[in-house]
Amino acid sequence: MSRLDQTLQRMAMPQRASKGRAVDALGAVAKILLSILPADGASITNRAARALISQRLGREVSNDEYFAVRDELLAVHLAGRVRGQGGSVFRLEEPPQVEEPPEELVEETVPDETAPDLPKPISERDLMFIARRALITQFPAELDLPKGSPDPILEDISTVGPKAGVWARPDFVMVCVSPFAILPGMHVETHVFELKNEAGGGMKAVHEALAQGRFANYCHLVWLVPEGSVREPELPAVAAHCSLHGVGLIRLRLPSPQSATLEVLVDARKTPTTSIEIDGFLEARLPEAARHSLLSALKWSPGS
Repeated sequence: MSRLDQTLQRMAMPQRASKGRAVDALGAVAKILLSILPADGASITNRAARALISQRLGREVSNDEYFAVRDELLAVHLAGRVRGQGGSVFRLEEPPQVEEPPEELVEETVPDETAPDLPKPISERDLMFIARRALITQFPAELDLPKGSPDPILEDISTVGPKAGVWARPDFVMVCVSPFAILPGMHVETHVFELKNEAGGGMKAVHEALAQGRFANYCHLVWLVPEGSVREPELPAVAAHCSLHGVGLIRLRLPSPQSATLEVLVDARKTPTTSIEIDGFLEARLPEAARHSLLSALKWSPGS
């Protein structure tokens, strides 16, 4: 039995004889709510979700009944939320932290159909650790953060999010917190990164990275293109395409098996994604330890 079935079964299981019908009704509402949430992780308003559920059931679903189900799905990380006027909800099928994801849950690189044949390319999975280390040690220098700002938070979230959705799982998210020079409070910026191996990059990868921009302030394509690679001649065209769409382009090189260098070829432009949307994304995708680190960074003060 899948985790989803177990959760729904538990939600529908009568805990007291007198509450059996009520809990059974919640089970039906939960199944319908999950079925109407877009597979790609896009959100729908709570108002629209409740109306659709009422339509499917042929009866009015109260606010209390709807939010009880939604909150239960949030608690078990089957759904996420975006706060704001009316609020909205989106599908989240994976828990916020997966230590050793099973083979079948890890998204594999889909090579660009126009890419030339390459001899035994390094897989994205094998690149994850070294790319993560390069991003956290080298990329913050590109951001001109104020001196003494809290260290940026970088998380591998490649196995978190809707499995069935198209381009719904960025590989990394970076959250940068810095103080304003005059205004009170802290400035927060989020970056998402789509990592591609030598074979997986190209024009299609630009659009994949662009789609990830709906989750953050800035989106970037990180593409492994070694010196002398047969993909190297494609870099100018890909860079122009990135520039056209506001996607950052970062060239990844591997001088040795243990080290990587980053070269920013195109700076990302800020997306129209709102702070409320980003807050919902971070709440759903960041592991608990990262959320605590972010909250601590938001309380940072000069000299602390």
